Amino acid sequence: MASRAVISKTFRTAISSQKSHLPAVAAHWIAVAQCQTRHSSHSPIGTPSATSRKKVTINTLRALHQKKEPITMITAHDFPSAHVADAAGMEMILVGDSLAMVALGMEDTSEVVLDEMILHCRSVSRATKGAFTVRHPHYEKG
Repeated sequence: MASRAVISKTFRTAISSQKSHLPAVAAHWIAVAQCQTRHSSHSPIGTPSATSRKKVTINTLRALHQKKEPITMITAHDFPSAHVADAAGMEMILVGDSLAMVALGMEDTSEVVLDEMILHCRSVSRATKGAFTVRHPHYEKG
């Protein structure tokens, strides 16, 4: 398959020199564009699972606790990791202030501000369809 530069040059040449080739070149350009369908490389959603589970609620967690069943929980700081955790069947997903050091490269967890915590909580919440999302308390220095 020819590179984009070669195809682009061919297209420009055909337009400027021989107008009669325009339909053939346009058809070729359309075929090339159809072969280059772009898929998002940063969204792992794909197609929804055929067996979607019930949303985990406080009552679900209470019932598991009363039956002395283990409750699974994992930390996620972004959409992709929360999506994977949710798809794996985690009951709870924690968005903690550890994201300051793990995801944002800060020296200490106290450096993260509330707006950053909210941004990450919203990202995780968008990814979770069944898991219960918990935000670890964060207190800004006054």
